[in-house]
Amino acid sequence: MHDPLTGLADRALLDRITAALAHLGRHARPSHLFLLDLDGFKPVNDRHGHAAGDAVLVQLAARLTALTRVDDTAARLGGDEFAVLCEDAPPCLADTIASRLRQAAAQPFHLDGATVTLSASVGDCPVRGDDPTDVLREADQRMYEAKRRGGSAPVPMAPSGG
Repeated sequence: MHDPLTGLADRALLDRITAALAHLGRHARPSHLFLLDLDGFKPVNDRHGHAAGDAVLVQLAARLTALTRVDDTAARLGGDEFAVLCEDAPPCLADTIASRLRQAAAQPFHLDGATVTLSASVGDCPVRGDDPTDVLREADQRMYEAKRRGGSAPVPMAPSGG
């Protein structure tokens, strides 16, 4: 249920998305999913070694944990890809949250004798529909759109019905 390196939730995040989908309705709190992928992470492993890359991932996990609230879930999906599920997060706050996630990734990472600065591409989407994998897929598509655009600009939301 948890990533052994970072201690964050792992793919069990799908269970949390499923629960958020189950609570959709008139009295539901809106939830939003953010996917974050580090830009330029591979050179960290290539230049400084995998232990340094692991240190970056652990530091980023700590930063994401510090940003999340009690009802939120930070997860490592694999490699240098992370997710944050924010419950009770209306769509009007999505850009602010995504910006905070990018800022967390942009802070210097301190390694043994080196400092590394990276950036992150962030994609997000509201939790809606019936299938948690669809929510993950939509956020993933938005993350890769952000990566193609340079990672810093938010990706415009698709209209709610499709």
